[in-house]
Amino acid sequence: MRKLLILTIILTIFLLTLGVITSAFGACLGCPDWPLCYGSVLPPETITAKLEYYHRIFAALVGILSLVIAISYYKKQKKLSILLMILITLQILIGGLTVLLKMPFVISISHAILGILTYITLILLLKGNFKFEKNFWTLAFILVFTYYIWGSIVDKTASNLACENLLCISSNFTDTKVIIQLIYQLIGLSIISISLISIYKFDLKKLIFFILAILLFILNYLIIKSLLSVSMITIHYLVLLTALSFSLINSIKEIELRNLKTLEI
Repeated sequence: MRKLLILTIILTIFLLTLGVITSAFGACLGCPDWPLCYGSVLPPETITAKLEYYHRIFAALVGILSLVIAISYYKKQKKLSILLMILITLQILIGGLTVLLKMPFVISISHAILGILTYITLILLLKGNFKFEKNFWTLAFILVFTYYIWGSIVDKTASNLACENLLCISSNFTDTKVIIQLIYQLIGLSIISISLISIYKFDLKKLIFFILAILLFILNYLIIKSLLSVSMITIHYLVLLTALSFSLINSIKEIELRNLKTLEI
């Protein structure tokens, strides 16, 4: 079952990335109806329809595998298993509503949040029994998670190109989109700042995270300069997902089963 869980995590990474590519191509409504595509089981021969169709296929596959894992891990990790079942159920419902209601802002953001929460839940299931540490990595994870969610807001409000320069210098700050993009960049700078402060004593893991933080900031700038290049958006997303996973894994500490009762008391 552990191998199936690892496979599901890998497929979820692929699914999330495919979702970003689909959005970058403007293909989120490539199939205007749901669950069919233009009233058919198979999509028409257009790239937008195919992207959305394949995204749905992988979403269905990940959903089924996740439910199998949730049932299998129920006795070992009851709370996470129930959470995973809830997340998958909501994701199916909201995924359909996203299409049927033509991507309203709240529904679209909820879809993105549920997707990354499902991925995080799968990672936590893989780690086994754990507790969050109160250290640099937990703060790093919170900031990267916030950066991830705010990035979805940037995307759904079409604020990607609101600023031509770093920190929105010379931009019109009466424009809401400029403020949204500025906040996004400031969160990115915050991640760089805390990771820079943390490596005053050499630590390879923290150095790797610092490099990832810099890459995130640079790639966001390149996305703007490349006028939303799909390749840049995809690379940025993969680095973001790496930073999120890296900080999450380092923020939790595995604990032995015999110590659980003591900790709960």
